[in-house]
Amino acid sequence: MFGLGLSEIAIVLIVIIMITNPKDYPKIIRSIAKNYQKLNQFKTELIRELNILDIDENSQNKSDSIYYKNIKHKEPSNDENS
Repeated sequence: MFGLGLSEIAIVLIVIIMITNPKDYPKIIRSIAKNYQKLNQFKTELIRELNILDIDENSQNKSDSIYYKNIKHKEPSNDENS
């Protein structure tokens, strides 16, 4: 994830622990947990959307795909005067 290894993450956590006040630890942990939960929700939604797009691309009959059902097709105009 972002090219960070376990050692880099451990160093960052140690620096954060050394810099912050022990009274702030519960706030920091809650903040990290909330952001981690939001990141997981985003990841789940992204995977779901990519799977839907993948299903649409692999669909044999494009008129049956979810993507094409949600698009309102415009009828081509037969203006011969243009």
